Amino acid sequence: MQTDTQGGSGGATRLFRRRDTRFWERAVAVLLMVASAVLVGVHVPKHIAVSPIDEYMYIDYVAKVSSQGVVRTGEGVSEFARAYLACHNVRNVGGWPETHCNPQSIADPNGFPNRGITSADIYTPAYFAITRVLAQPFVMAGVDLVSAARLTGMFWLALAAVALFFALRRLLIPMMLSASLSLLMVGSSAAFWSNTFISTDAPAMAAGAVALLLALRASEHRSAVWWLAGVTVVAALLKLQLLLPFAAVAVFFMLQRLSAVRGRPRPLATFFKDRLVLITVGGVLAAVVAQLAWMVVRSAIAVGDAGALVASASFTPSALADELFRFIPALAEGALDPASTGGGAIIPVGVLTLLVSGGLIGLWGSSRGLSMESNLAASTILVATVSAPVLAVVSAVLTGQYIALVPRYGLSLLPFALACAGLLFAERRALRIPFLVVAVLCYCLVLTIPQ
Repeated sequence: MQTDTQGGSGGATRLFRRRDTRFWERAVAVLLMVASAVLVGVHVPKHIAVSPIDEYMYIDYVAKVSSQGVVRTGEGVSEFARAYLACHNVRNVGGWPETHCNPQSIADPNGFPNRGITSADIYTPAYFAITRVLAQPFVMAGVDLVSAARLTGMFWLALAAVALFFALRRLLIPMMLSASLSLLMVGSSAAFWSNTFISTDAPAMAAGAVALLLALRASEHRSAVWWLAGVTVVAALLKLQLLLPFAAVAVFFMLQRLSAVRGRPRPLATFFKDRLVLITVGGVLAAVVAQLAWMVVRSAIAVGDAGALVASASFTPSALADELFRFIPALAEGALDPASTGGGAIIPVGVLTLLVSGGLIGLWGSSRGLSMESNLAASTILVATVSAPVLAVVSAVLTGQYIALVPRYGLSLLPFALACAGLLFAERRALRIPFLVVAVLCYCLVLTIPQ
């Protein structure tokens, strides 16, 4: 009787603990959403100039997507976007004196980048259509279209933060450390550049976090792998670079399967029959096919030459080799180096750079071969290293010119790198409060980035 009572009491205690844990997890998720909204909400009203990362072209696409659906190769940028650029100038670049903000100058497309021809035609309308829909409530509330579209970055950032937090919890990383790592992603220079301007990088961290969360769920519930495959295609249609975390998931499942079949008879036959491997690889291939289909459509509806915003570099084996180290450890740097971004970006970029390199290399080096931890780190390192040269080749094919990639193209892998850091430090109880303090400090510093 006494044993039964203790068993019942123990079961009730565990139940209350689980409910208490769920409550605090939901509370943290809400706080992360609020933090995302505050960061975007603080910066967007203060933005004066246009982001130098093609925001001028994206403003044009957002303005057109509701009426014409797609922007075509060779199409001129609208007068609306030209006027916005001429009258607001470009952050960190300049080049547009106040005298350019007049009807005569705005009407002449030759006085604008790329002779007034769009360069956003390489993108499907997916991101811009979603942005326009999400911006509409802000527009109805009296916010101008550009600011409303910029405000939609808070939704992508909140999704990234919440998905990463729950992914880290699935990896059994302590709640405080999971919250700190998620907040470090929100309070980053990358979030400032990607989520407070109109940018096709806005969904990048969300894509990576969702890929990680769905992969962990698929490991437990194999039917969820179909969701993973579907989201892979959607992410690639938003932007080709968003395929990277899903490629990392496919490699991760391959390594996991390799670990499981070692020592078995006919290991290769068993390896290629695994459902997770087949469907995730199939999802990546389907995403590639979807992008190829878009290339065909883009070519068919073109109305002229795409032009060139910058001069093409020499596409040599040496240039391709340089791409191998493009993403690690600088993938969290943001659009510009921290010194150019502002004083508030220097410490957050430094912290994330250390976590990216230390988390990936540290976890891989300290884990036994083909363990889950080692496989996660190895798959991320492999994709981050190989994908940059591959993307450089694909970009050269798509645009007809080679331009050296920038670290932000690997931004979608940041959640994976932070997960590796979380696994590396999960057992270090003494570091949990310092991590939280640093995360809050970095978040506050990013709020102070000047306009």
